[in-house]
Amino acid sequence: MPLNDVLQDRRCFSASELRRILPFVFSDLSNRKIAEICNISPTSVGEIRRFKEHCGFELNTLMTQPDEQLLNLYYGKSDDDVPETTLNLTDTELAALKAIDSNINKVYDEYKKRTTQGGLNPLSRSSFYLRVRPIVERMQKEPDYYFAQQFIWGQQLQADFTGLVLPLNTPGGEVRCCILVAAWPKSYYVEARFVRAQTTTEACRVFDELFKKWNRTCSELVVDNAKCFVSRHNRSEAVINPAFDDFMRGYGVYVNPAPVRHAQTKSCAEFSVRLVQTLIAKNMQLFEPSRSIREHSRILQELIDKHINQGPFRKSATLTRQYLFSNMELPAAKPLPDKLPPIYSIIKDKRVPRDYMVELDGHKYSVPYTYCGNVLTCKVDVDTVSFWDGTECVARHQRSDEPGQTVNPRHEPPEKQEMDANKLKFPDADSIIKEAQRLDGKVAKFVMSRFTVGTGPNDRRCCIAVIHMFKKAKYRDLFGEACQSVLMRPQALWNSYTVNKLYCSVIREYEEKQSYAHQNDLFEDDGSGVYLHEPLASEPAKEDNSND
Repeated sequence: MPLNDVLQDRRCFSASELRRILPFVFSDLSNRKIAEICNISPTSVGEIRRFKEHCGFELNTLMTQPDEQLLNLYYGKSDDDVPETTLNLTDTELAALKAIDSNINKVYDEYKKRTTQGGLNPLSRSSFYLRVRPIVERMQKEPDYYFAQQFIWGQQLQADFTGLVLPLNTPGGEVRCCILVAAWPKSYYVEARFVRAQTTTEACRVFDELFKKWNRTCSELVVDNAKCFVSRHNRSEAVINPAFDDFMRGYGVYVNPAPVRHAQTKSCAEFSVRLVQTLIAKNMQLFEPSRSIREHSRILQELIDKHINQGPFRKSATLTRQYLFSNMELPAAKPLPDKLPPIYSIIKDKRVPRDYMVELDGHKYSVPYTYCGNVLTCKVDVDTVSFWDGTECVARHQRSDEPGQTVNPRHEPPEKQEMDANKLKFPDADSIIKEAQRLDGKVAKFVMSRFTVGTGPNDRRCCIAVIHMFKKAKYRDLFGEACQSVLMRPQALWNSYTVNKLYCSVIREYEEKQSYAHQNDLFEDDGSGVYLHEPLASEPAKEDNSND
């Protein structure tokens, strides 16, 4: 199809429509507002605004142009005195198009700049897309496509997390794990490990294991922008996670994060992630038995070695990834340093709150309640979280990356431990009634009457409190009478507080009567009068000194 026909097919606006839109573009209105007024898309408004800035003409000049000339200016038809170029991309540029398909505008800008410098008039953007898109789509359909780049043996290692989250059966229950993939871009050799979460500690553990297995390290590690690798971005500069950077410096490795939205920088890792995910999808049954995460990782690596590292590579059955890695990559890599760095442990100072639950990364861990208000040192390693008061470890828990809390019952106050024990001893109303019947009939009558009102948590707590009060009561008969007397009152007063209040009142009356009981024994009235008994044995008799 001739170029003029292609351009004509790609024209979206007529000359009259452009004249209708241009006055708004020269105003201060936003693209979205202009799109609403003119009933077009904001993207089209942006294209017309860029045309206005590129051409450099005033509004009156554009409005007075003939229709054909205005369309030629906007759609970029070449002039007669300037030769027109055709699209001529090298193989490397075509590979870049595949990798940055989502940002094809950047490729066009580079092409336009190169063509203009050569004294040629470039194709319009629409014509460029029309010719390049079929090539890109054809390349995307090719199996096992990789981005060919130039690397040095043993220098660079690329790493990335898979988007696949796989539930693994472990002795401790089901654990949702993702996968960290590491690949050498020169030989395309792949290693992968299951990790509990995308954390700095897990990443350090995996790289420590890989470096020790290979007995070699790389000079540069290219990673993505996950939080375990990059803490934040300061404008265009990425700030490396200090913990991860310190660990890699111990191995002499320079961490180089890939630019945001430029996956082609670590195309080897991206391609390897896709291979690993496809391999797992075909062998899901191998990860169903209950094993440790380390055992699951071993099985995964055996699959990768068999089907990827030792499989045909770039249409060659002899120059496999394993062969290139063993004979070319490893000999050129750096040896391990004399002193290996320890796996990084996160160390923070935390003040213990009133609920003695210290929060770390969204998960709460208990410490002894006696340390409430104190500042403890929290140490987090691969598997555990520990809390230290100076040199003394006061609490240690299994590390968890999921939201929630981990509580050791021995860290709770005695009252809370008793409440937890009651929950285990009396799980339902039947168990409470059974215990009350074993102790006393009047207490059992109160408990059963209370459960006729309701069987909620407050009802259970009330009945459990009455049972414990009965066990601790000095006068159990009086306590039973207090329970029976409470039932004669309104239902709103059927609670442990009323029982205890009535019991205390009965005790005071009883003890007061007991204190005067011995005085009643000193006097006796038989109808004829009252006479004094002989002195009590405990009270000495007084001598009669009247004759004196």
